Amino acid sequence: MDICPVGALTDRDFRYKVRVWYLDHADSICPGCSRGCGISVHTSTKRPWHNEGRRVARLKPRWSEVNGHWMCDDGRYGFANLDTDRLGKVLRLRPERVELSWVDMAEELAGRLDGVKVVASGMLSNEDWAAFKALFVDTLTVQDLYFSAEPDQIGAEDDLLRKKEKVPNLKGAEALGLKSGSFDRLAEDLEAGKVRCLYVIERDLAKVWGEARARALLTQVPLLVFQGPNKGALGDLAHYRLPATAYVEEEGCFTNFEGNRRPYRKALEPIGCARPDWEIFKLLQEARS
Repeated sequence: MDICPVGALTDRDFRYKVRVWYLDHADSICPGCSRGCGISVHTSTKRPWHNEGRRVARLKPRWSEVNGHWMCDDGRYGFANLDTDRLGKVLRLRPERVELSWVDMAEELAGRLDGVKVVASGMLSNEDWAAFKALFVDTLTVQDLYFSAEPDQIGAEDDLLRKKEKVPNLKGAEALGLKSGSFDRLAEDLEAGKVRCLYVIERDLAKVWGEARARALLTQVPLLVFQGPNKGALGDLAHYRLPATAYVEEEGCFTNFEGNRRPYRKALEPIGCARPDWEIFKLLQEARS
């Protein structure tokens, strides 16, 4: 499809959805694994009735020394759920549902984060990880961080492109000296009622422990904060829900498994009042000072 000289071979999922001359393009990096392939994000916003209303129409490989002219099918079609159950409002959900401004949220929440345990994901950019460290390690002196690629983020690997870590930027955390604890140990602490505050960032714990077990564990937490682009299976359990931008809605940089910096550009405007993760961390850090 990418090398057919006359356009006779086309992608069934893209065919007849939107004309290519209506698409905008942005250089990006595939977040589907730790390889960091160069891609081009093709978006459809000029005519929202096209492409069944989806903002991202397709992903195409973009030449780089990392991936040449190629990308795997997992990466090519990995955007299908990008806008599913998107978060666009800052909400306090308990004891009653209230919409907050970012400033009000930060002032209300920052003072309640002492003793917090933090779950994160290799989806964070280098900029996010730096602000993450500044807030949780340098300011709050958090010891309990959990971001390793558990079975929910481990998959098939091959000798061509695909890597087993199905997130793009665990190396960014390692470069800052961050170390992940065991998710099994976190589950034990939750079962024992030792967790007073849990802050979950871009991670669906239903995929780590299974939905039934994760739901049972998280309902015991007195203060649960969820931050991310999508609600996920357990977003309804949060006391605070903070909307973060997806990778196509921000500029940033990943560090791939070889230690190469892989910058990516913004392709779309954020949904609602979503902000990059690093901005949210900075707001909370400023509110602590």
